[in-house]
Amino acid sequence: MKSTDLATYFETKMLKGLQQYINDKNQLGASVDTIGIIMCLLNSQQKLKDEIKRSQFDASKESIDVELKSAYLKVYSEVFKPVVDNYSFKSLFVGTVRLYHKDTDDSSLDIFEIKPIAGKAPAALLLHREEAEESGFELDKSYLINCEAHYQSNDLTCRFYFEPKKKLTANEIISAVDRLGKVIIVDV
Repeated sequence: MKSTDLATYFETKMLKGLQQYINDKNQLGASVDTIGIIMCLLNSQQKLKDEIKRSQFDASKESIDVELKSAYLKVYSEVFKPVVDNYSFKSLFVGTVRLYHKDTDDSSLDIFEIKPIAGKAPAALLLHREEAEESGFELDKSYLINCEAHYQSNDLTCRFYFEPKKKLTANEIISAVDRLGKVIIVDV
């Protein structure tokens, strides 16, 4: 297989894996959630890496890695493309950013988790490293966070957007807990 065909091949395999995940969830009567979709895409990427190691591809390791990452990001952005002006949830809460999953091959694919401390927060609090850093989040820091959820074009999930309003000190966290109250986790 030539490098020009790799991206299409990777996208197709990832989409087939995602469709199988959705079909399996529907057959079990379970709901499809954002975390499950992200983990499915990460698993697909790992399976493709394993398949590449076993197979003969007419491309360099670097071009395979670039095409695999490109395919992953394209599928991810298409699956989580927002529907314009379709808010389902808005909230302000305090949370601390922690490492949830470390990708051994590509640190840009690490997943961060926001651990809520106070206020109303959604149940799904995972972000890719790039998304977190572009938004202004730093690992192991606490923030006052504005959260909005939008329905997705896939009609299965909603996409959360987290915006750090302010990095908080210990005293500010205590004050925010008093103002926002205990953590309330909302399943959106």
